[in-house]
Amino acid sequence: MIPPQYDDSTSSSAEKRLFNLFKNDPDTESWIVLHSLGLSRRSRKPYGEIDFVVLVPEGGLICLEVKGGKITCADGVWSTTDRHGARHQMKRSPFMQAREGMFALREELGNTFGPGHQASQCVTGYAAVFPDVPSPPKTPEFEPWESIDQDSLRQPISRTIQNLLKNQRRKLRVKKSPEFTSKTVREICQFLRPDFEVVVARSTLIRRTEAKLLRLTEEQYDVLDRLAENKRCLIKGPAGTGKTLLALEHARRSSAADVRTLFVCFNRVLGDWLATQTEGLAGITSGSFHRCIRELLLYSPHANEFEEQVNTRSAREIWNEVFPFYGELAGSESDVPFDMLIIDEAQDLLHSSAINVLNAWLSGGLAGGNWIIGGDFTNQAIYSGNSEENAEELLEGYCPHYTRERLTLNCRNTRQIAEETGFLSGFRSLPYRLGHVEGLAVDYRYWRDPDHQVKILTEVIEKLLADGISPEDIVILSPRRFEHSAASTTSRIRETNVHELRQKGRSKASDEVAFSTIHSFKGMESKVVVMCDIDAVDSAEPQSLLYVGMSRARSHLTVLLSEGARSHIREMTARKLRDEWKR
Repeated sequence: MIPPQYDDSTSSSAEKRLFNLFKNDPDTESWIVLHSLGLSRRSRKPYGEIDFVVLVPEGGLICLEVKGGKITCADGVWSTTDRHGARHQMKRSPFMQAREGMFALREELGNTFGPGHQASQCVTGYAAVFPDVPSPPKTPEFEPWESIDQDSLRQPISRTIQNLLKNQRRKLRVKKSPEFTSKTVREICQFLRPDFEVVVARSTLIRRTEAKLLRLTEEQYDVLDRLAENKRCLIKGPAGTGKTLLALEHARRSSAADVRTLFVCFNRVLGDWLATQTEGLAGITSGSFHRCIRELLLYSPHANEFEEQVNTRSAREIWNEVFPFYGELAGSESDVPFDMLIIDEAQDLLHSSAINVLNAWLSGGLAGGNWIIGGDFTNQAIYSGNSEENAEELLEGYCPHYTRERLTLNCRNTRQIAEETGFLSGFRSLPYRLGHVEGLAVDYRYWRDPDHQVKILTEVIEKLLADGISPEDIVILSPRRFEHSAASTTSRIRETNVHELRQKGRSKASDEVAFSTIHSFKGMESKVVVMCDIDAVDSAEPQSLLYVGMSRARSHLTVLLSEGARSHIREMTARKLRDEWKR
């Protein structure tokens, strides 16, 4: 099929149905079918179009004109009626349209290849296709087999087209032409529609995919409308269902309404990004939980005492004891608490020490204040291990009554990435509904040893850059720290630096490829993700990391796996093909 999928602008459901019949018939595997072929000339008209051009090796060439809906002919004037009841009059009959397209195409082939070439001498035919109705009554205008109706399409489309070619050869009194080989078919195809689908840069495909992905879904708009009517809401949803996007939009609306808002998450990279996204919004304090609380404490009466504790206590004591104690103390004494609390990636932050602090900083507390808490408790609680039941039990201890919302539609990833993420992460069925955006296939690469992985990773990054993808749109993710990752050996590729996102005091330049651990990149996303250092995929812990890491990729994903994981991937693929893994 060229193109491999019908274009989004294709409005004819009849053409879509015929497209899928050709695509899914196993006996058309060696054929080439061109959909919606434009012509610079058609009869006396300056432009024209053929709905389908079918090239059958050892067979011939068929032009198809597709007419869906109800068909009528009154006083020689043909018309169609679509599913909405709208009537469309035709200037010529479908058979004349198909015939004109066939003759115009034959003329082009003859002018291009010359009279002696098989492309000019192949058997050509045409037909009008009526997928929704029986064939029109027979007239001298067409042969019975030049009309393909709803009954004809109940058999495989390959059989219908072969029958048409057989009758056309009989009509033209020619034998089957063995010279019309696959090579000739490819030459005709290259002339009619060169391999533009093959040579389109991945950067172009990714740009198109991004334009479709970056939209709020209707489901999210509905939730936003309901949030305006509910003061307290727990929003649950798997990776990619738009929880962060929804939280950001709610923060913007809070700012516009002059509501003083505290917007926090657990991990620093996401917190820094949230702070950047909300920069300039009046009344919004945003970032990681520990960064926000630290900044609030520095302006409290307990600043000196807090700093002294930070400088003398261990890191574990600082996070588990110092921050909770002074955070809650300063919040309870503050005369300017926040009027709105927004928590993103809450599965890693819903524990008693953090909740006590946030409860103190929120006007009215969790029981009487305004808050939005969003989290994914399916497979993303890789910091705290918090389950959905534990999180809700903790919340109910502070606030017995609140609204619950659940997001189900994956709107971050392409269908290919979303499906492979669920598949490789060990789910028995997808934790979300797939979105409608098609994209590139997930690219799996297998490495034998560390040196081999470095070689593959370098080749992958170099190819992405050569395809016109900007370094700033690429992120390398690993379950390991940078110094133990294959990425540390590929720190310079094609004059491009690889740097750690967590490096303090430096910002990412536009000519740098970022590296992050999967843990640190939670809640974030990137147009292109390359995952490396994946040793195993057959147990809960690596599958949780795969779920988090793979779901970060919006438009393109490459996964570098150890050869030891290949057998398990094969087993999982076999299970998927046996339909044990349900969509």
